Amino acid sequence: MSDRFPETAALGSADTELAQVYAWSEEQPAVDDGPDGVLTWRETLATPAGRLLIAAAAVLLVVIGCWWWAARRSTDDPQPPAAAGVPYVAPGTELTPPVPAAAPPPAPTAAPAPGPPVTRADPDKRFLAMMTEAGITITDARQAISGAREVCPFLAGGRTQRDAIEKTMQNNPSLPEPAATAFIKAATQVYCVDE
Repeated sequence: MSDRFPETAALGSADTELAQVYAWSEEQPAVDDGPDGVLTWRETLATPAGRLLIAAAAVLLVVIGCWWWAARRSTDDPQPPAAAGVPYVAPGTELTPPVPAAAPPPAPTAAPAPGPPVTRADPDKRFLAMMTEAGITITDARQAISGAREVCPFLAGGRTQRDAIEKTMQNNPSLPEPAATAFIKAATQVYCVDE
């Protein structure tokens, strides 16, 4: 028969099944998958607890993604600082209801009409009085006077009264246009008399 397997040569060809059994070594250990009751990853994730674990991980991933997206959207653009020499009216100024006038005010002119003679000692008091007459209540007089004193250099820089009114409303968004107009007119009448 075969020279390679002398043990099986004595068996004959009829007993091939016996030869296969004889060729199998009983000394080799059987392949062991591990202790009974231990599951593979696939079997573990197929259980209800495994499915719950997958769902919790998915929810956590969605929450983190939403948080990141919201954090990216909520970045605010910083506001540019106000330009130097621009009049500023304090945000605390409030309007009182205007007193009905008998006659409408005269149309604005290119140059402000000179007011009564002003002494050097009381321009700030005169400015505050003009604002009160216009129906504007000023809560921080020091800040309002500081802004009024910046009107003349602003206008001297080649800008118009309309530019000053718009810049005043930009610096104080709660101030309506009639109050800003009264503020600029009072500031020019009181502080721009020498110019």
